[in-house]
Amino acid sequence: MEDKHEKIKRFAKDIPVLVEAGFIAIKQVDEDSATKCFYAAMVLDPDLALPVIGLGMVRLLKLELDEAKEMFNLVLQKEPDNEMAKTMLGIANLYSIEEQGLKKGSEQIEEAMSTTDSAELKKLGAYSEDLYKEIKEKMKDLHPLEADKKLPINKRLKS
Repeated sequence: MEDKHEKIKRFAKDIPVLVEAGFIAIKQVDEDSATKCFYAAMVLDPDLALPVIGLGMVRLLKLELDEAKEMFNLVLQKEPDNEMAKTMLGIANLYSIEEQGLKKGSEQIEEAMSTTDSAELKKLGAYSEDLYKEIKEKMKDLHPLEADKKLPINKRLKS
């Protein structure tokens, strides 16, 4: 009689398919399918980083930033040089839209971009850096004291 570990080993060759299906599901905004694919891959190989990154991306797209960061940090604890996890963590920090998170996210993305050979990660990093600059610029408009200076004198909170 075959035990459960033997049965699981038979499906090990399907792990890349499950992970790829999970990322395709993310692109199709199918959270349920993506989550199921990534969890299935994790059952087959609990040490694999890509399914955890995929789950983090699902959380990131839902703007569940703390959960996303937790997933990316889990990968980085095991694989400190994982460029994809570094980049995604940086993006999660950028989306936090707090001064400290923006700066930290920008630094993480720059670090990942400086070490990667992946054209896709470099492109994502460059886009994220542009986003960082845009957020920083717009934050000035959102701050009540800065925005107030742009109003006509008779509409300002303080003269």
